[in-house]
Amino acid sequence: MKNKVCIVTLSIGDRPWFKYVKKYLDLYAKKNGYDLIIKKKTKSKVDNFSSFRHFACAEKFFLGKYLNYYDRLILLDDTCMLSPLLEPLDHLVPKDKIGCWVEGNRKDKNLDSYLKRNAEIYNLKNILPNNRFFNSGVLVFSKKHIDLFKLDGDFKKIEIDTKFPDQGYFSVKALKLKYQLHDLGENYNFVGSKIRHHLHY
Repeated sequence: MKNKVCIVTLSIGDRPWFKYVKKYLDLYAKKNGYDLIIKKKTKSKVDNFSSFRHFACAEKFFLGKYLNYYDRLILLDDTCMLSPLLEPLDHLVPKDKIGCWVEGNRKDKNLDSYLKRNAEIYNLKNILPNNRFFNSGVLVFSKKHIDLFKLDGDFKKIEIDTKFPDQGYFSVKALKLKYQLHDLGENYNFVGSKIRHHLHY
């Protein structure tokens, strides 16, 4: 390991578009001196993978190990295509904060419904505040966030959450650990479902 920053992308199963995404990941990592790790297989022993939308959701919980070797860890979904012109994410996000898109800030009745369910799953006294619920497609961590990946027996609760198993857990745990968030905004994690509304023919 020669670099202090690592990008990890999970691309498990049949993901035909990833060959295009990877070209841009390679360029971005090389430009900024990041290591790039692509995980194509899961080694995690999880009983009920069927309760997750795809394997990568479950695998994310086991990536904190890279913070034992790197100062910063950038987790990217395999649907994220980065421009080589994008500024270095480790410069953009302060070390004491989690870089993410705070998805809870958008108005969505379905999200409000989910947060009520999230509180039931994790036995919360109060519903998670909207400004603490973040998307897991683009995440920037530092060594101080390694405790976020210590599941402490929470996996049974995680398995119950079939809608947002990864970001539901991370959002709750980050609040419990009093980690601050650095909102990257939607520009850094544009949801695929909205792309068609921004296409011009």
